[in-house]
Amino acid sequence: YALKSDFGTGAPADAARLATRDGMAAYLAGILIRAGITSYADCTGVEKAVVDMAIFGGSPPDQGWLERDYVDFAAEPGAILGWMAELTDLKELQAYGLYTKTYDQLTATEKEAVDDAALESNLGYLVLNSSVGYSAAEGWKADVEGGAHVRTAFFRWLSKESVSQSAGLASLIQQSQVEFSFTITNPNDYEISLDQLMINFQVDTTTTPISAVDAAKLLLNDTIWIPANGEITLPLSATVNTIQMITWMAVAGVETNVARARAADVWPQIHPADGSAGTAEWDISIDATISSEEETITETYDELTWPTS
Repeated sequence: YALKSDFGTGAPADAARLATRDGMAAYLAGILIRAGITSYADCTGVEKAVVDMAIFGGSPPDQGWLERDYVDFAAEPGAILGWMAELTDLKELQAYGLYTKTYDQLTATEKEAVDDAALESNLGYLVLNSSVGYSAAEGWKADVEGGAHVRTAFFRWLSKESVSQSAGLASLIQQSQVEFSFTITNPNDYEISLDQLMINFQVDTTTTPISAVDAAKLLLNDTIWIPANGEITLPLSATVNTIQMITWMAVAGVETNVARARAADVWPQIHPADGSAGTAEWDISIDATISSEEETITETYDELTWPTS
């Protein structure tokens, strides 16, 4: 197994491991497990889980036991109250506690009550009920009663939480590409270069109060040359996504709920759900750093409007 054991390997290590478990079992007898137990072998499955968990939990912080069994019991919720064979022992405990009988002596109705009690007191059930919800805990119990492995069922229902959260985030991770084409004219008798372009793309909300929302931003640092008395056509592509829109508004001081509402207003203007052409009208501002042989200047162009096409 990939995890090493602090006990090592071989006969001496096996003896040390057994001695540690025997010592802990004897110590816990009459406290957390049945009185009179003197060795690990005397323990039921549940009692062995308690012994192993106690060894793991009592390890020095800087020398934690890396024995595989101890890690399993410490890391996986529910192990201490029984996985598979251990559930049989747990049912015996429940049968005695509820009816002062062995499990085999119970009626069908009593067995059903004991089965439910055993599963509902399992830490796996309790964790699911707390972290995911009652329906997930009950779903786990039904799977186990139907023969599913308790670990497999546990992690299956535990994953429903992250799946549900992902579904809730779907509206925040929408993404699209928008394309624009700029014609830039140089009326001078000498060539110029565009050294940097900082471009901000905005779309207004459709609901009042009307608010301009930064929908995309683009930074170009590649030098672009324009010949004397000439022009170039510059195609640009920008990424639009709703989480980025919300982030920019939040940085600007807009409350999160307001930012989400504005992004939800703007997104369908850009990318309608039915796949039709967008209706957004884009307001674009550009900060440009422009150079010639004589000088470098910065110009701002903030009255550029593009209808979606």
